[in-house]
This record gives sequence, structure tokens and C-alpha cells, in this order.
Amino acid sequence: MTWNNLLLILIAFGSMLLAWKRLTTKSLFPTKKRLVRLLEKAEKMVSKYEGGYSGEYLSAQEFHKDLKTAIVDYKNGDDSRLDQLYIWFAPTCQWDDFVGKEGESIANEIFEIVSKLKKK
Repeated sequence: MTWNNLLLILIAFGSMLLAWKRLTTKSLFPTKKRLVRLLEKAEKMVSKYEGGYSGEYLSAQEFHKDLKTAIVDYKNGDDSRLDQLYIWFAPTCQWDDFVGKEGESIANEIFEIVSKLKKK
């Protein structure tokens, strides 16, 4: 075996590992457990914000309170909360208004999972 063959094998293996990591971290197979973990992370993130305004919410604190309640309800089996989460985490909606660019990737992932879970 030459060094070129070994190098090609290592590159192929590395590419497969990278692809696997990307597939498993993206929401290819959305689960309630994964969504709850992301929502809890989002709840901690929004708890650091104050003030602001977005539609029905006059402050980030109000939004945080309702998000926290929605997470608890969803964890306890209230799947109707998916509709509210879908709206809150949709692009340019409440989450974006209060958290902005910092929370963009988590919002996109939550929105993707919620969209898929709503279709089930």
C-alpha cells in the first residue's frame, strides 16, 4: 500500500465521519426528547434578555415566562403547544425579535423539528 492510497483512505474516512456528525446533529430524525433539550437551552438563553417588543409581548421577560410554561406543558404531554412553538420560532417572529442573531441557529433547529413533529 502506498502513501497515496493511505491518504485517500484517511480522507474518505474523515469525510464519512464529518457527514455522520452532520446527519446526527441535524434534525433528520426529530424526537420529542431532542426538542425538549433544545427548548430548555433556548429558555436559558432568552432568560438573559430584558425589554424589547414583539407582537403580543411587551418584553423579553413576558416571552420567557410563556416559553417556560409552554415547555413544561409540552413535556407533560400537551402536543397542542407545538402550534405556539412553531409561531414563536419561525423566522422573523418572537424569538428573532428578542434574541436575534445569537439565537438564530438554535431557533432554526427548533423550528425544523417542530415542523416535522407537527406533520406526524
